[in-house]
Amino acid sequence: MSEQSSNQKPNDDEIDLGVVFGEIKRLFISFLKAFFSIFIFIYKHKFVLIVLLVSGIIAGYFWDKVSKPDYKSNLTLVTNYSSTDYLYSKIEALESKIKQEDSIYLQQVFGQHYDLVKNVKVEPILDIYKFIAQSEINKEIFELLLDEQDNVDEFLESPINSYNYPYHKVNFIIKGQNHHELISNQFISYINDNKYFNDIKEILVENYEQQLIQNKEVIKQIDNIIESVNQDQNTLIENLKVSVGEDEMINDLLQKKKDLLINNGQLKTQIQNQQNIIKTVDSNYALEDKEKITKKDKKYLLPLLLVGLYMLIYLTKYLLSKAKRFYAS
Repeated sequence: MSEQSSNQKPNDDEIDLGVVFGEIKRLFISFLKAFFSIFIFIYKHKFVLIVLLVSGIIAGYFWDKVSKPDYKSNLTLVTNYSSTDYLYSKIEALESKIKQEDSIYLQQVFGQHYDLVKNVKVEPILDIYKFIAQSEINKEIFELLLDEQDNVDEFLESPINSYNYPYHKVNFIIKGQNHHELISNQFISYINDNKYFNDIKEILVENYEQQLIQNKEVIKQIDNIIESVNQDQNTLIENLKVSVGEDEMINDLLQKKKDLLINNGQLKTQIQNQQNIIKTVDSNYALEDKEKITKKDKKYLLPLLLVGLYMLIYLTKYLLSKAKRFYAS
């Protein structure tokens, strides 16, 4: 019995392999039939297909010429005077107004070419290291919050943290290649027109300027004292009640002058950077936006669409005729 069953297994294996090879052969033949059917179809309908291709290319070419595709522009912004919440709320309002097609509001923001703006988005430029370096408190708060998070990337990109980053990117989708810079500048002018933040700006900038004036006066006095010491005018030092030796005093004065000069540089930088509530750091205009297939060159897309539609119609008719024959039989 066991010998018979062992002898029978190779035969079963041979039968199974034969079935497998038979199926592979049938699939290969089916593939060849399908390939030749497509080839025969193209050959029989070559004149129609050529007309569709040429017509599609010509129509697509003129469509590209007439239509205005969408382009992207982006602005890198820095927010001053704790105005990040203000920026994000304005962008959120703009998104809503664009969907509502509120022409009056949008014209105030973007000017006369407001109708070209299709979308606007804002996102933070992640710079967690700079945020942590700002103070020890920021570092401790970040470590405390991070310990409670499962997904670090989601935590860094969450709105809670986005407001703490100094730099943000505003992305516009604008129809056509023209007026991108004008629209962007109009948006920046609108966003900076806020009385509350401008009042804060004026007070702080005036304070910086007063500090500069005072620092310059102190530096001038230091220079006068050092000059007097170099000329052995000890009388001026006694009148100022300086109770240190000349060498030590000069070193202290020089260090003080150095600190004041560094502080002046910082103040000038602050005044320059904080002239606007929202300051533009970098800008890129009229970048191609071809992420969607519908935004591809229509002189290539349209002929393929026409040919595909023709073949689909022919295939549908062929399948319907096959189905009618099947039910008739």
